[in-house]
Parts: sequence; C-alpha cells; structure tokens
Amino acid sequence: MIYTCTINPSLDYFMEYDHDLTIGPGHTNRSVLEYYEAGGKGVNCSIVLNNMGVPSRAFGFLGGFTRDFYISLLSKYELIEPRFTDIDGNTRINVKITGHQCVECNAVGPYITNTAFDRFEKKALRLMDSDTLIFSGACHDYLLDRIEPMFENLHKEGVRLCVDSGHAIYDMVKRIGCYLVLINEHDASTYFNCSDDEDELVKAAVAWKPDNIRFLILTFDKNRSILITDKEIYKADSIELPKERINGVGFDDSIMAGFMMNILRSPDVIESFQFANSCGQATLFSKGLATKEHINSVYEKIKVEKIDL
Repeated sequence: MIYTCTINPSLDYFMEYDHDLTIGPGHTNRSVLEYYEAGGKGVNCSIVLNNMGVPSRAFGFLGGFTRDFYISLLSKYELIEPRFTDIDGNTRINVKITGHQCVECNAVGPYITNTAFDRFEKKALRLMDSDTLIFSGACHDYLLDRIEPMFENLHKEGVRLCVDSGHAIYDMVKRIGCYLVLINEHDASTYFNCSDDEDELVKAAVAWKPDNIRFLILTFDKNRSILITDKEIYKADSIELPKERINGVGFDDSIMAGFMMNILRSPDVIESFQFANSCGQATLFSKGLATKEHINSVYEKIKVEKIDL
C-alpha cells in the first residue's frame, strides 16, 4: 500500500481573474471564478495516484472548522482513504490567485502538539516492508526531533520512504537512508551550496547522494528532471504540447507519484522515470493534476537519455 503524509495540509481557495490585478487604495479586483481544492504536496501525490487508478491512504493533521469541508473535497476521489489525525487548531487556508498573474498567499498553519503527534506516529509505525510512505511538503522545525526516530523505525522495517521536503529532512534521511529523495533546483542550489547551473547541480547531487539513498530526482523549472541512481544518471526534457502551460502546481508531486507507481509494478528504472515525467508534463498542461488520459497522451513523447558528468 502507498501512504502519503502531508504534515501541514491546506484548504486551497482558488480565485481566477481575466485581467491584471490592480493594487492600491480605492481599487477592487473581482474574480470571474472561485473554487476550493484539498491541497498539500502529499495529498497531491494521492490525487495523481487516484487518477491513475492506484489506491492510497493519506496521513497528516486536520482540524477546526475547515476539517470536515476538507474531507468532503477528498471524497470525490474514490481511491483515497483519509487517515488524518485530528487536532485542535484550524487547517490552514491558502489563497491561489490565477489568471494573467499568479499569486500565492500561504498561511503558516496550526501547531501540532506532542499528543497529536503520538496519535499520528502510532498509525505510521504500523507500516510494513511491503508499504511505501511518501513524505512531502514543509515540516515544522519543532517536529524534527519526533520525526527522526519515526523515520529510523520505518527504515529498519523496510518501508520505502520517499521524501520531498525541507533541508533538515534531507539531512535526516542522509543519515538514516531512504528509497527516494526529490528536490527542486532552487532548493538544491541552496542546500548543496552551489550555483543553479544544471551541470553543477548534478555534480553536487552525485557527490551528496549516499549509498543508503536509492534514487535522487532533481527537477528543473517545473518542466524537466534528472534521475541519479547508484551507477547511472538519466535526463528527461520537457516536451512541446499543442497548448500553453496552464498549471504551475503539482509538477514535482506528479513526478513522485508516477515514479513510485511504476517502479512498484516494474523493475525498469528508465520506464519508471519516463512515466514519472509524463505525469509531470500532463499536470503542467492541465487545469488540475494529471489525469490518466493526459498522461497516456504524452508518455511516448517523453525521451529519457543517459548522461555523463
């Protein structure tokens, strides 16, 4: 079973405009469309898995007046089983403004108590060596001391641990080990302390990757990526599609979901990387996250090549 974990999920409020926003006293901007989505990087992975017909269970923390509405939004995805832990605080609301301009206003989110984390940890530690845990999204610093021993236990049990999170989490799994690390170019240049030049980033990532991390994926400009294994490096470039890119949210999450879905059913790493990038590209040109139809339409166009340092 694939489990996803979003420590700080969000109720995303989308507002679409057909004009440039005007900022200043006396100006009011009126949207042409508003809608809500259940947000968070781990939840995005679950949604992409659902769209591909793969069940998953979603971990995380939900609470307050936004909790029930969040769960109701997830109910339209038949293959996502919510396993969230209840908290006293309110699940955050993030505002996403789209149109000629794209603006994101993200909230900090509620405080997670030790009691709440205890309840969550009991669920997580039931995972076995046949399970996968995708841990995605930002994590509060005050939870790191609780997460590290939990990761250690999961790794010892043989759980496939996959992370797309902050620098402290990358430090953690370098010590502990994990199945897959995904990191975007902006975080990577800061984390590896190098420029954002692609060749330099790849060299830095290869030097950083320990043997106890099986795969490392670097994503670039939300349209291409590089896979680093123990022995080889592969590159998948963006493709030209007949319509404009309309979505900047969920590219990395789609790659994570697609890679893990495929690698669990086939040992072919190149095929899994090709499929992962077809999921990412499908999301870029969809209003929401990648659907099976869009993924299948771009799969054959994705070219994967082996590269050398």
